[in-house]
Amino acid sequence: MSKKQTHISTSTTQAELIAVSEAAKELIWWTRLFKSVELDLHEDPTIGCDNLQTVRLLNSSAPRLITKLKHVDILGHWLREQVDLGSIQVEWVPTGQMPADGFTKALPKQKHDIFVRQLNLVDLGDRIRRLL
Repeated sequence: MSKKQTHISTSTTQAELIAVSEAAKELIWWTRLFKSVELDLHEDPTIGCDNLQTVRLLNSSAPRLITKLKHVDILGHWLREQVDLGSIQVEWVPTGQMPADGFTKALPKQKHDIFVRQLNLVDLGDRIRRLL
């Protein structure tokens, strides 16, 4: 799912927290659906984030998140709770290796080729032409 953010963020960390929060809601929903149909993907629900400060805020052993904005505190606490409960994991992924970029940005040919490999996509054109 892709949509325009409804919040105005004042920092990249805040924007990342909002994005991770939305992704977490979706991931938790899908995880529950898969459980209800007894589908085990043998993977822990994991969200990749390329902002180290955001990842540290969510995975830190510090008992409290401290930010200058209260609504970020609340959002961060909910996410932190989900990480602590094991509902989701948040891992740092270097920007250059972020698969989501292919869905959100126009990529030059070289980066597009990397994106295609990240998704394990293969060109079936030759196989289809042989069948015809």
